[in-house]
Amino acid sequence: MHAITIPDLKNVLYKTLEQSAISSIIDSILHSGGKPILCAGAVRDALISIEKGGTLSKPHDLDIGIAGLDRRRFDHLFRGIGAVPNKYGGYVVEEAECPLDIWRLEETCGIRVHGLQAFESNVLRSFVIAFNSVAFDLYTGRLNDYGCLQAIRSKQIDLNSDALLHGHSTFAAKALILSARLCLPLSASMRSFVAEFVEPQCFWHEFSKVFGLGHDNAALAFAELISRYPKIMGRVQARQAREAVHFSGRFYAPKEDRLNYENS
Repeated sequence: MHAITIPDLKNVLYKTLEQSAISSIIDSILHSGGKPILCAGAVRDALISIEKGGTLSKPHDLDIGIAGLDRRRFDHLFRGIGAVPNKYGGYVVEEAECPLDIWRLEETCGIRVHGLQAFESNVLRSFVIAFNSVAFDLYTGRLNDYGCLQAIRSKQIDLNSDALLHGHSTFAAKALILSARLCLPLSASMRSFVAEFVEPQCFWHEFSKVFGLGHDNAALAFAELISRYPKIMGRVQARQAREAVHFSGRFYAPKEDRLNYENS
């Protein structure tokens, strides 16, 4: 894992948090003695915007892991602001402009499955997909990277080289969706992983969180995936797909929501 500082990244991410109206939640975490760490997608997209240029779109959600809070203080803090418990032991803040998922680093799913300590490197390994193996410490302003920058530069969706595998069908679905959203291919190893573990119900759950079923974005994203991976996508063409997908001939996402590598 590499701990580095990218000057522009701090400004981009703090602007994202301000726009998402969760600055007060971050302040509450810090005031309670917690260390908030912004993980995965929001950090990944900010890095892409800096590395490749272009406009950073509003995140679909924000994932924040917290170090330094015991279970009692963690529950007291988030119950006090009306957060909703989730099935993983964390909370969802639904009042924010985009959903906020919060958990204690000690309770990261991959760490619990493998019985490991909550080192930040292990947390990042548990994110499985190299593009998502990144975190930004909101207190120190440091970026901790476990393969995201290399993935951005290699221009393909791959497994983390030292992944703590778990939730196989979930990460298979996430890899496909990331391929559609970033217009990047799956690596050979990721393609094999996805072909083995993708499941229709899990795929549609993850797909709807990003694109929203019944809209042109969903239809065109799915058409993009069928074009790239016809055999794999044959496994997820369930009733939901036939009802939701009507190809309209336009690209799946608005211009401002694309993270385009074609001219890089």
